[in-house]
Amino acid sequence: RPAIAIGFPAQRFPMSADLSRHAPAWLKTRWAKVLGGVLAAMLILAMVAPYLLDVDRYRGRISDLISLQTGRKVTLGRLHATILPRVGFSVDGFQMANPPEFAQGQIVTAEQIRGALAFWPLVLRRKLRVISLELVEPRLMLLEDDRGRNNYTFPPRPPAQASPPRQIPAGARRSD
Repeated sequence: RPAIAIGFPAQRFPMSADLSRHAPAWLKTRWAKVLGGVLAAMLILAMVAPYLLDVDRYRGRISDLISLQTGRKVTLGRLHATILPRVGFSVDGFQMANPPEFAQGQIVTAEQIRGALAFWPLVLRRKLRVISLELVEPRLMLLEDDRGRNNYTFPPRPPAQASPPRQIPAGARRSD
């Protein structure tokens, strides 16, 4: 008779350390073990990859692209990649300057920005599609001058230049 009776049958919860004899047969196969090993390796890789990826090398390019799109000087802090729980990024420090016709200063600053990217467009088409963006400790300075102009209206972007049609040499076959 056991010293402590919990109310569970002894056959159901064996006290021995060898629980493998109670595992389903498919779990004991070589393929299940290989698949488990591959999944464990992928999980470890996903946890280690952000430390191995140097996304901060793109800081200048990203800052220039945002500046070009907004017409404002943008300063980014250190960039970090994340893979788990979602594919994304974080930026330690963000500043966007006022337009040139306003006083020097920032329209928006944030201690950190966290963003999540859509997984499948990134994997299949190598496109970065931001699905969420969070500003941590944002500070917003909205200004309006005496003529009614403000620092939060962004000018429309000029239309993209259409590329001239390609010249196809005589006798060449078209591929479209």
